[in-house]
Amino acid sequence: MSDVSEYVIRAEMDGETARIRDRLAAVGMMHEDIDPDRSRFWVAEKAGSDTDSEIVGTVRLELDRPNALVGSLYVASDHRNNGLGGALIDHVDRAAQSRGVTTLYLFSTDAGTYFEARGYEETPVEETVVAVSDTPQAEYYRNRPELLANEVTFRKSIDG
Repeated sequence: MSDVSEYVIRAEMDGETARIRDRLAAVGMMHEDIDPDRSRFWVAEKAGSDTDSEIVGTVRLELDRPNALVGSLYVASDHRNNGLGGALIDHVDRAAQSRGVTTLYLFSTDAGTYFEARGYEETPVEETVVAVSDTPQAEYYRNRPELLANEVTFRKSIDG
């Protein structure tokens, strides 16, 4: 098993959104709502890799200050259970805080327990959609109420 120190988390590079979208699509994760102008990604790669190396983790942040939406948390199956997902979440938490965000929201139907262990608490979907209404993911769901009806959302305060 690898240790989280064997990875580098970096901001997505110009033109890399398509590569991230393809990676998320390949594993069946939502990717249709990604807006390269408003969705900021960080990716994880093995330390010492070149710029064309395999992306083994991602996380996304969409700002709607003072709130933000976290999404697209992905860790490749052969890189799980070593703290990389937590490192990605910690990284996006710090990035959001440095941008003046006080509350993070996210949608998750499958990983609620994971996020609750990281300080998130379940919150009404209606609250989330209003709190981050100007984000691509919230817009995507507002236009697809049949999908929104099945979502679960979470919130975490980072203002202090």
